[in-house]
Formats: sequence, structure tokens, C-alpha cells
Amino acid sequence: MKKNRVTIADVASSAGVSIASVSRVLTNSRKVTPRIRAAVSEAAAELDYRPDYIARALRRRRTGTIGMVVPHVTNPFYASLVQGIEIVLHQSRGVPLLGDSRGDPDLEIRRVRSLLDRRIDGLIIIPADERASLGIIEEAAENVPVVQLDSMVEGFRCDFVGIDNRDGIKKLICHLLSLGRTDLAFIGGRRAASPGAERLRAFIELAPEAKPDGAQRVLVGDGQLEWGKGAADALIEWGSASARTLVRSGMIPEAVVCANDLIAIGVLRGLASEGIAVPGDVLVTGFDDIRYATICSPQLTSIRQPVDELSKRAVEILEARIRSREGGPRIERVQAELVVRGSTRADLPLRDTVGELLAE
Repeated sequence: MKKNRVTIADVASSAGVSIASVSRVLTNSRKVTPRIRAAVSEAAAELDYRPDYIARALRRRRTGTIGMVVPHVTNPFYASLVQGIEIVLHQSRGVPLLGDSRGDPDLEIRRVRSLLDRRIDGLIIIPADERASLGIIEEAAENVPVVQLDSMVEGFRCDFVGIDNRDGIKKLICHLLSLGRTDLAFIGGRRAASPGAERLRAFIELAPEAKPDGAQRVLVGDGQLEWGKGAADALIEWGSASARTLVRSGMIPEAVVCANDLIAIGVLRGLASEGIAVPGDVLVTGFDDIRYATICSPQLTSIRQPVDELSKRAVEILEARIRSREGGPRIERVQAELVVRGSTRADLPLRDTVGELLAE
């Protein structure tokens, strides 16, 4: 036999208080006395009361749900952002609904529209493509508040939270300079994603003492681990001698700056398979500081993204925008941290000039 749903009136009767008092306790909307709060909490627990979220949503014209779309939920960095946002939303009693676009703008459109059909209150999105994602973000923003996280589209300004990618690349280059390495290569991900494009532009602008053939020191692929291994093979194939001879002759770079940690781990594998030692022959750096950065060999020097801060700011800005759409877009760039580990010979001291370089 189907059990009747416990109502707020049942809780009020059991606690010996008014329905209004129960509502205040359950929603934390107004202060009540400790005695009333304890009585309502005890009665709700004894009766196994569960709020009717559908009825509440109809009254408030809000569902309490936040949509989130990411390019690859299997990417450890994106997964950490999803977890961080879920934790923050849990604290504010929000419910996340997740969609994975798999980096495909067409699938991204379907994911976002599906979330809009479910009457989400707002959307946090990491765009799949800085150009191709423009239309669906504009469409979403016509219906609900939107916060772009980590990546942003061209041609449309809405709230955004991410790190200063240029500053992160600058910190890596300054670190490599301090170790006496000036012949650098960059291995990046898809240019269609704005963080990858920003990191590539920063490297081209800031890489010191570029050789005349410096253009061939840039390789761009899909941004995954296997691409990193293939890119390492490509670096070696630029020469025709043995791998060790290439290192000594300068035909492959002294250091490799990677656009993310997955690429960097792939590069470590590729170099190791050819007998090239890291950091003995070539230095390698990553970006994002995912958890795998500390379990690869050698441990990876990387730029640590403050995931907790990024998640918190994204949710705070979105919730503020849900309450009021007044005011222009908020663009927040958070500073990232250089974490030095074994892949860049961390035992060597930094030159005094590093501080000056970072201050420029």
C-alpha cells in the first residue's frame, strides 16, 4: 500500500507549532527560537519529512538547480572543477545537473538545450570552442544567467571566472630561464579552446632568445595524453641522428613547455621511450597541476590552478546574477601558482634574476 506523503502541516502538528514556523526553520528564511528549531527538526526527522521541491519551485519560480556543461568530464582538471562546484552548491542547497559536450559544439548545443528544458536557474559552462560555442551561449543567456568558467567565447561578454594564463606561462618561462635553459619548445592543445590559445600566444610573446627556426618549436594537437607522446616523437624526428646526439647538438629543445599536464605526461613517456632523460637532458613543464602530476616519474613541475577558489567564485557570481541581472559582465582572473618538482631539476637554485623577470 502506498504511503501518504508527509506534509509540512504534519510536521507542524507533531512539533506543536504553526506551519509558518516550520517553513521558517526548513528554509532558514527567518530567525526562530532554539526551542522551536529543535522541535521542528525532531518532528521532521521522526516523520521522515521530505520537502516537495516541485511545489516549492512553482511557488518561488525557481527550481534550485544549476546546469553545468564541460568539454570532457574525464579530464582530471574539469572533473576537479565539477566536484568543486558540486561542493559549493551543496552548501547553498543547490542541485547541479551535469552535461558533457565531449568537446563537440553540436553536442554542446543539445546538452545546453536539454538543461534549459529542465528549467535550470542558471548555467556554468566551459565552452567547447571559443567561436563555435558563441550561438548556444547567447541562446542560454537569453533565458538564464550564464557564467563561463576557465574558457570564454569570442564576440559575447558575460560573467567569466578563470586564471591569468599569460601570467602562468610567464612563471614557467622565468623558471626555465633561471635554470639556464633558453631554447624552449611549446606543445599545446586545440587552439579552439581559449586557455590553449592564450597560453600559446603568451609563449610566442614571452619565450626568450628564440632561434631563427623558432616556428618549428611549436606543436599543437588535441591536448590529450597520447598527443603529448606523439608530440615528443615529433620533436625527435626534427633531427636525423640518435636521440642523445640530438640533445647534445641542440636539434631538440632544452626544455618543453606544455599547455596542460596530460600533454606533459605524454611528453615524459615519449622522451623516456627514446632514452632521453628528464630532467637530465630535457626539462618538461605542465599546466593545471592535476593529481597525476605527483604520481608520474619524475614528478611534474606545473602551474597550479586554484580549483576551490574558481569553483566558489563561479557559483557566487551565478547566484548573485540569479538574484539580480543588473550591472555589466564580471570578468575575474585569478592568479595561479608555480609548483616546482623533479621534471625541471628542482634541486638547482634559482637565479636572482627570476624575481626581476616576474616583476616585469
